[in-house]
Parts: sequence; C-alpha cells; structure tokens
Amino acid sequence: MKGLRIILIFFVLLLIGNSTVFGQRINFSTWTGSEEVTIRSIGSVVSSLRFNEKQRVLLANTPAITIAKNDSQVAIFEIIAPSEFDITIELQSPSFLALDGDPSKGTIPFSLQMSYSNQGLLNEISALGSSLDVPLGFTSVTLPVNEIRTGIPLPPNPELTGANRPKSTVYLFVYGTLGPIGQVSAGDYLGEVLINVYVAGGD
Repeated sequence: MKGLRIILIFFVLLLIGNSTVFGQRINFSTWTGSEEVTIRSIGSVVSSLRFNEKQRVLLANTPAITIAKNDSQVAIFEIIAPSEFDITIELQSPSFLALDGDPSKGTIPFSLQMSYSNQGLLNEISALGSSLDVPLGFTSVTLPVNEIRTGIPLPPNPELTGANRPKSTVYLFVYGTLGPIGQVSAGDYLGEVLINVYVAGGD
C-alpha cells in the first residue's frame, strides 16, 4: 500500500479595529510523494478556500461564514491515479483555528467537509453536479478511482507501469464553515489540515 500525503496549511489573518475583523484568507499547499498518483488544485484561484469572497469584512460576535459545495469559493482538487486502483481519502481537520497557533490565545471554530466524483467525467464542472457528499462527521472514504470498474481491484499488470498504466481522475471538493466569530483578538489564526490518499493495489 502506498500513501500519498497532501498537506494543507490554513492561514487566517485577522486585523481588528473597533471590533471589526478584516482580511481573512485560507490557503492550501500540497505535497505528493508517489509517481503513480498526481494531485493538483484547480479553479480560479489555485489552492485556496476563499472565505474572504463570501464576506470581506467580519465583525466580532457574528454568525459563521459557510462555503457550500456549489459555491464558487470551494477548493477543488483532481487526483489522477491508475484506473484499476481503489483509494482511501482521509481528511484530518482541526475543530478550530488558533491565534498564532496557540489555542490558549484564542480560537475561531472551523470545520470542513468533502465531496468526490469518480465517474470519469471530463472536468470539475460536470463532476460537481454528480459528486457524492461524504456524510458530515465522517473523515474518510474508500472508492474506486474509476466507478465504471466492476469487481475487486485486479493485481497490477506488470506490462503496464508508470505512464503506460491507464489512469482516471477523481475530483475532490473541499468546503466548510468558519465561525461563529467570537470576541477575538487581532493576529494570525492558524490550523493545519491533512488529506491522506492511500492507494491500494500499487506495486
């Protein structure tokens, strides 16, 4: 079993004056460690879950901001892997973002959810409409890279390796909620999210 770890670093900058919070952004950085699997973020802004586009100015003691799956601010990734494989996608997310990474200094509630499409569709737009939601509270899902494939994963064909091995694309949509915003202090609110992709049936 090969593991592919994608590290997502969440950074929120909150500048407060007169109980107003300005300029929040949450960015992703990715890392892959497998030649069999590639991942890239796609969309108008690469590697970003853009809460600041939902609400540019935040006030202390205000309701949560939610990015839904169908919102334009959703973070989208495509995972390309051998078609005959099954993969497990595991989302590890903190329940809050902490001021300077220290929960004792203050926190903002934070939660993520994910959906996926493994139906072999041409692009993320068509994939979004038929994507399946991972139930809220579940942090992992196991799926075939290509839903059209039937039966259990077959042993890899030794004549088909690397670039010669047929591949398919899984689209992953990540979205969630920031807040509600309490009586927070100015500063950098940080959190780290890990997406682990485990590929079964690899060499």
